Amino acid sequence: MEGGAPGSLKEARNVFEKKYILAKLQENSWNVNQTAEALQIERTYLYRKMKFLGIEAPGGVKTRLCRIVFFPFTSKRSFKAATAWPDTKAA
Repeated sequence: MEGGAPGSLKEARNVFEKKYILAKLQENSWNVNQTAEALQIERTYLYRKMKFLGIEAPGGVKTRLCRIVFFPFTSKRSFKAATAWPDTKAA
């Protein structure tokens, strides 16, 4: 860990946070959104904490992120076209 002498309060807090966040990530199958909700913190703050504490997903596991996208629709037709499955025609 950066800064602080060995055995300092800052170092002890970082060690605790790393173990706690790792446990929560494992409980949530490395889903960062769910983990952030469980920890009651913002997802972006969790990513910063993970980077600072050196937490990376184990080999082959990617952190999962649920992305919600909003489109401004001008008509019902454009909404249907945007939400249609790729292999079906939009009405």
